[in-house]
Amino acid sequence: MNINIKIGCDIILKNRFLELTQKKTVLNKIFTNYELAQSQSLEKLIGVFAVKEATLKALELQPGCWGMIEVIKQENGKPSIQLINYNGYKNIISQDISISHDGEYVFAVACFLINAER
Repeated sequence: MNINIKIGCDIILKNRFLELTQKKTVLNKIFTNYELAQSQSLEKLIGVFAVKEATLKALELQPGCWGMIEVIKQENGKPSIQLINYNGYKNIISQDISISHDGEYVFAVACFLINAER
């Protein structure tokens, strides 16, 4: 089996994100209803956005296709993603997502194992 490893990362300055998302219409373009309902704080939403950006980079998706990516919580609380209307999802063997918050920054990494033979 031929496997590719795809990794993306993103770092966000919290204040910059807050400036960009002053309007609720912007939030609705970036986040799914599930994500908005599950995030109890703006800091959590910033982490979700960082995961979406890291995933876009890892999977080489078009910039701004945030609606294709939904960040969900596993039973143990660890984040993972579901891809919506993305044909390449069948090639994804495994994924690992990590979010870190430190002071004014949020950092996320998305790693995917892809079956390159399909």
